[in-house]
Order: sequence, then structure tokens, then C-alpha cells
Amino acid sequence: MTLDPTVLPGLLLLAAQLFALSAVGFVVARVALRQTDDRLALAQGLVIGLALWGLIVNFVLHVLPGMSGALAGWIVVLAIGAGIAWQRRRDLRLPARTLMGFGLAMAVIFCMALASRQLLIIPDEIAHGTLAATIRAGGWPLRWSWNPDLDLAYHYGMDLLIGLLRPPLGPDLGFTTELLGAYSWTAFVILVMALLMRVGSWAGILTLTPLLLAPGAWTLVFGE
Repeated sequence: MTLDPTVLPGLLLLAAQLFALSAVGFVVARVALRQTDDRLALAQGLVIGLALWGLIVNFVLHVLPGMSGALAGWIVVLAIGAGIAWQRRRDLRLPARTLMGFGLAMAVIFCMALASRQLLIIPDEIAHGTLAATIRAGGWPLRWSWNPDLDLAYHYGMDLLIGLLRPPLGPDLGFTTELLGAYSWTAFVILVMALLMRVGSWAGILTLTPLLLAPGAWTLVFGE
């Protein structure tokens, strides 16, 4: 597998976006949800950040479609995170050892998930790529192509994230789909592992983790 150097700026921007969303998610988990377990709060943050941004943008797009809505969503989400963090700064401190261990585990699982995705075929790739491109271009609300007067009732949440989080330079929609697919599955695996460490045992983690990382268990996760 080779990497085109021209996509590196876009990859760094995408990584920065995901880091910012996970940080906001951690703040929400720690303060709003009162999660005292460090690892579980970090794991919940990975999921909460993406979900919160996507939910807010989903409504903002009705007023500001396309990338304008994405920018407005960023302003709202970052304002929420900063407001909560400013009031409860002391509750957000984490041991350096916990952060390093969490980051290492996430990096390993992400690489495994991304490598596995190269062996899979995304069902309805044309349909999902078209939806992501349409959302990015400002087509909102989504319509059925064969009936433009009918709104599209469909699970387009992941397509929204792909279309609007894709950097302006670097990864295309296909590459962004692979990256966000691996990131989403990594967040899920990390969350399950953190929960098992909180209420279960290492035996449970060692038994369940290989199943979570098996490609057959998540073939349709990001391409329903």
C-alpha cells in the first residue's frame, strides 16, 4: 500500500477534525453524563463527538446547506464544548499514562480496521458516494432521484459525515469513506473494551476483541 504525499495535508486536517470532535465528546461525557471512569469517558467521547456534530448539522443544513452548514455546525459544537469545559475545568484532568495507553490502543485497532477494510466491498457504493457528494454540494433536503418532490427517508447519517468532514484537499470521498469507516469501528471496539474493563474482566476482553476485529462481523457497518 502506497500513500500519495499530496493527500497528507488533507489527512492531517481530517485527523484534527476527529480529534476536536472526540475532545468535545469527552467533555460532554465527563461533565454532562458525569462519567468518572477515565477510559470509559474517553471512549464515549469518540462516539458522542461524531454523533453530536452530525445531529446538529442535520438541522442546520435546512437553513445553511452544504459546507456553510458544516461550518455553522462546527461553531455550535465547539461553543458547547468550550462552554462546558470552562465551567468544569478541574473535572477534565487525565493522567498522562491513561492518555498514552488509550492513544496506543486506538492507533493499533485503527490500523487493523483500516487494513481489513481494504479487503471488503462496500454495498451500494455508488448510492452512498452520490449521497455524500450531494450533501456536500448543498443538496438538502435529500430527494429521491426518480421523484424530486419526495424527501428521502433514509439512513444518510454516515453519508453526511463523509460528505461534510471530507477535507477540501487530499482524500477523495472513497478514501474518506474508508478512513471514517475504520475510525467509527475503532470507536465502537474501544467503547466495548472500556466497558468490559469497567464491569467485566480481561478474559472477556481477550475473548470478545478478536470477534469485534473480524472483518465478517462488520462488513455492512459503513455501507448499509
